[in-house]
Parts: sequence; structure tokens; C-alpha cells
Amino acid sequence: PAGLSLVIRADALVSAELLKRLAPGEVVADPYGVPVAGLVTVAAGESPLAALDRGRAHPFAQDGRLYAQLPDDPATTKTARRTLLRGLTKPQDGPASRHLNRKVSTWVTARIVPLGATPTMVTVVVALFGLAGGWFATSPEWAVQVFAAFLYQMHSILDGCDGEIARLTKNFSKHGALLDSVVDDVSNMLFFVGLSVGVHRALDTAWPLWFGAVTAVGYLGITFIQFKKVLRETGTGFKATFWDTAKPRPLWYRVLHASLRRDVFILICFALVLVGAAPALVAIMPFAAVGTLVASFRRAGQ
Repeated sequence: PAGLSLVIRADALVSAELLKRLAPGEVVADPYGVPVAGLVTVAAGESPLAALDRGRAHPFAQDGRLYAQLPDDPATTKTARRTLLRGLTKPQDGPASRHLNRKVSTWVTARIVPLGATPTMVTVVVALFGLAGGWFATSPEWAVQVFAAFLYQMHSILDGCDGEIARLTKNFSKHGALLDSVVDDVSNMLFFVGLSVGVHRALDTAWPLWFGAVTAVGYLGITFIQFKKVLRETGTGFKATFWDTAKPRPLWYRVLHASLRRDVFILICFALVLVGAAPALVAIMPFAAVGTLVASFRRAGQ
């Protein structure tokens, strides 16, 4: 229509963040200087692309957040693909996700999206990894427990793929985040309980079962409190918002919170099982569960 319009070439790749920065009359160009998008005035009967040619350039530096590309050959298509994959990181990503999990998950995502994979399909596969990890963790054998911890770690890594596919394909569903969170919580529970059984069988003593029971009860309480608050406030199961607060936190709190993030905690679990410290992990879990339960209860009341 005539008047001020946001014009984007159909074959262009432009970041939403860059489009938000445009002032009336400004356009953004690809690295070769070709205008690909702009907030311009389109005269009656004028081609929108012609209006782009009349706009003034908006200066910016191409990076992972700000980009404007025109993938029209193999080289630029490859660059555009890398740009999209780099943009799949989230502010909520923990240290393990940023430096390990996300690198692997985006590699997987890039290869299964062309096959028609959907977020729900990936969530089901991720659930199978979690179920298998919990099952193998019940073994008293160290090697099998390591394999279980590896499956649990792979569950954590691949857990990012469903969200990545949703963001790439814009295939969002109302209950996608809820299903993903439920799968995560069930997988956590199964691994903790399964490993408690495995350590009980390996040591032929009862304390791992009691510790596993306390962990399970504590984790059920954590899940209930967090889901209740998040569903009431957001209507989704996106639990990453549970700990969000505008209040500044001291350094010790931020370090502790980072170490207890799911991605970091699961990597620590894998490392402990790998070095034969599964009994120590089982002994620690109930204290972590009760501590997190108390913290969740306090956070829910704020």
C-alpha cells in the first residue's frame, strides 16, 4: 500500500533486531551493498523494491545479532545458514549450553530440519534418551552407569533441538514448552532414582534407596511449585522464567546459580559417574533437592 512500509526482499535474511532499529526512510544492505530491507515510503503504483533503492543506509556491523544477507549463491547461502544457527542461542543458556551443548545441538538441528523433523518429534526422541538413561542407571556396573550418564548428557544436549527447530521454522505450539519441561523433569527424576537403585545394588546397602526417596520427594515438590507459578503467570511451561528477578544478586549467588543450572548440573553428574563417584552423587542429591525446594518455595512467594 502507499505510504510508509516495512519492505523486505522475499529472498533476503534480515535479523528482527536490525529491523527494530530502522528509522523512517532507512534501509539496510547486505555486505555487497545491495538494499534488502527498509522502512520506506512507497509511492502509489511504485514497486516496493524501487523504494528501497531511494532509502538512506542504516549503518551497522554484521554479527550474530545484526545481519542482512542475500543468499543467492552457494557461498552466501552457507554464510546465511551459519548466521541462522548462531542466532539460535538464548540469553538463558548456561555455561555448559553456550560452550558445549548448543554447538552440538545446532549441528544436529542443521541436519534434521531438511528431513522434515518437527519440534514434537525431537521432544519424543529426547524423552527416549532420558528414559534409557534412567533405566541403565539402575545397573550396579560402573561401565553401564557411565553409559547411563552419557545418555543423560545426550538428553541434555539434544533437548535444545526442539526449540531450535521451532525458532528456525516458526513452528511454535501453545503446549510445546510445557511438554519440553515435563520431559526434562521426568528424565531428571528417572536418572536420580535409577542411579540410587544402581548404587544400592553395587554397595548392597540400603542408604542409597533412602537418599533416592528423599531426592524424589524433594524434586516432586520443586516441580509442583515451579510449574504452578510459571503456568499461573505465563500460561506456558517455560520454567526458565521462574528465577527471573530485577533485583541485583551478589557474585556468590550468581556463581552458585550458574553451577546449579540444569546444563551444568547434568555435566557434573556425568563427570562424577565417569570417575566412579556415583555414590557421592547419590549422597549429594537429596541435599541439593531439599535446598532447591526451599529456594523455590521462597521464590514462589515473592
